[in-house]
Amino acid sequence: MKILVLQLARYGDVLQSLPSLNALKRLNPSAEIHLLVRERFKEVAELCSTVDVMHTVPTAKIIDPILRDIEGGENGSMDILLEFVDQLKQQGFTKIVNLSFSPFSSYLVRAISVGEPEVSGYTRYEDGFLSIPDDMSAYFYAQVGVGRCNRIHMTDIFSTLMGVDVLPEDFRVDLDLAASGCQAPLAPHVILHIGASEVEKSFSVFKWKQLLRKFVKSNPEINYYMVGSKSEVQKSIDILDGEDFSNTYNIVGQTTFKQAFTIAREARAIVGADSVFMHIGSLLNIPCINFSFGPVNLWETGPLSNGSRILYSDSEEGIPSDLVSSELNSLLNGEEGSTEVYRRKDNGTCRYIAPKRCDVGEFEWKLIQSLYIGGDFPEINSSTVNHALIRCMEVTDLAMERIQLRIDGQSLDHGTDVVFEQIDPLLLAIGKMSPVLTPLLNWFETERIRIGPGTLNTVLSETLEVFTRFKMVLSAILINQEQSTYEVNP
Repeated sequence: MKILVLQLARYGDVLQSLPSLNALKRLNPSAEIHLLVRERFKEVAELCSTVDVMHTVPTAKIIDPILRDIEGGENGSMDILLEFVDQLKQQGFTKIVNLSFSPFSSYLVRAISVGEPEVSGYTRYEDGFLSIPDDMSAYFYAQVGVGRCNRIHMTDIFSTLMGVDVLPEDFRVDLDLAASGCQAPLAPHVILHIGASEVEKSFSVFKWKQLLRKFVKSNPEINYYMVGSKSEVQKSIDILDGEDFSNTYNIVGQTTFKQAFTIAREARAIVGADSVFMHIGSLLNIPCINFSFGPVNLWETGPLSNGSRILYSDSEEGIPSDLVSSELNSLLNGEEGSTEVYRRKDNGTCRYIAPKRCDVGEFEWKLIQSLYIGGDFPEINSSTVNHALIRCMEVTDLAMERIQLRIDGQSLDHGTDVVFEQIDPLLLAIGKMSPVLTPLLNWFETERIRIGPGTLNTVLSETLEVFTRFKMVLSAILINQEQSTYEVNP
C-alpha cells in the first residue's frame, strides 16, 4: 500500500502533522508512506523517520520562467508543473490524505488521483468544483479558523483525516537527524522565544524586559536562553540593553531550525507566543508557557506537552507580567497552573481546560458539539436568538416547498423564482442578526457545498435532503427550549 500525505502549509502545520505520520506508520508498518511538502519546509519533515519517501513542490522551478519574463514563460512553467504532476501520478497511490486546506492542494489531489484511490481532505469534482469527501474536512471548512469557535486541536484534526488515533508515544522526532554542531545549553535552562511568525503575536521589548527581570529574580539558578530568527536580532539586543543578567544568553539568529531541537530537548520549560517552539515543546514533551493574543485560536494550536498552560487575552496588556512569572514558577515546581489560565489536560474533544472566568464562545462550542458529536443543544436565553431560529425555520419551509415543486416538474413563475433566489441572502441576514448561530449556518452551507454534480433531479433531491436535515436541527433546538410560538413539525 502506498499512502501519500500532502502538507503544503508552514512550519507549525508540518510539525503538528508529525505525530499523525508516526501513528500512520505504527498502524501500517508495511505501508510505504510518502510525504509532499513545500521545499522551504522540507527540513522539518526530514526529522520524521517514519516517512519513507519525501517529495517537494518545485515552486522555484515552476515560477522561474515567469519571473524571468522570457517569451513563452507561462508555457514553460506549465510544462514543469505537468512534469511534476506526472511524476506523482506514476507512483499509483492507493490512499491520498490532503492535510492542506487550500485550492492548489485540492486541484493537485484531483490531478494525481489515478485508479480511484481513497481520498481524505479537499479535492475536486470532474467539473472543477470543490469536493469535500469526508466529515472532518467538512468540519474544517465550516468551523475551523481564526474568529471561529472550534476547540478541536489541529493535531487531532490531522489524525482524524489520516484515520489514526495519536498516542503519547507518537509525539516524537528522530533527534539523531537533528543538526549537530550546536553547543548544548547550560543546565538547568529555560527557553525564551522572543518572536513569532507575525509581530503582533509576540510580546513587545518592554514586556520582555519586565519578564526577564521577574524570571531572574524568582529563579536565579536557571539559565535563560533567548532564541528567535535573524529578523529578531535587533529586538533581542533591545531587550538586553541596559540589563545585566549573568545567567541570560542571547542566541537569537544563531541557530538553524534543526538545532532548535538540540537547544530545547533538555529545557525545563519553553516560554513564548504561538510559534514553532511551542510545537517543538509538544514533540519533545517540554512544558510550555504560551501567551496567546492577536490572530490566534489557542484551542487549535496550543502546546500539547504535559504541564503546559496558555495565558490568553485580546492584547499583551491583558496578560500581567506577574501572572506569567507566577505560572513559570509553578511549572518549575511541578505544580498545576492556576484557574486563571488554560491548563493542558484532555477534556473530552478538547486538549485544554478553560479558566473558570471564561465563557467566550461557550454557546457556539456547545452548538458545534451538538451538530457533530451528538451533544445536547445549548440553552437559549435570548429572544433575539429564538426569533432568528424561527426565521430560519420559515425560510427553510419556503425553500423546501419550492424545491419540491421543481422535483415534481412544476415550472415556477418569475415571482416565485425571485423569492427562491433570496433564500441565501435571507439566511445571511439572519446570521448577522444572531451571530451565535454562525456555527449552525456554516454547517448547513457546507453540507450544501458537499453536493456533487449530477442530473437536475439528483441535485434537487440532495438539496432537499440537506434542507430537511437543517429543519430537523432547528426543530430539535426550538422544541428543546419550549418557548417557541412557531408550529414545529419535526
